Amino acid sequence: MVVASLKNSTMWRLEFERSFQKSFRGLHPQTQNQIADFLEELQNNPCNPNELPNFQYLTNRPNQGRIRIGKYRIGVTIDLKEEIIFFNFVGSRGDFYKQFR
Repeated sequence: MVVASLKNSTMWRLEFERSFQKSFRGLHPQTQNQIADFLEELQNNPCNPNELPNFQYLTNRPNQGRIRIGKYRIGVTIDLKEEIIFFNFVGSRGDFYKQFR
């Protein structure tokens, strides 16, 4: 878990669920590196999920969204009140949408 201060003095926490860690370990090493680079950048400067590149809320799920990184999707749950981004799952587009039906 990483906590960082932002310019507008809000604090966002990033939390990685066990399911995210398990699905991440199952990815190809090159894909892991690509996603790890994105996450490292996000940990250094956590921000409101609406400001994340390639972020989109899931239809009919106001607190869940996805972040697109190439052919892969990261599933997140957003707690706007507590300012926490929970990382739930990462996988190919097909696997992602099976997981988040």
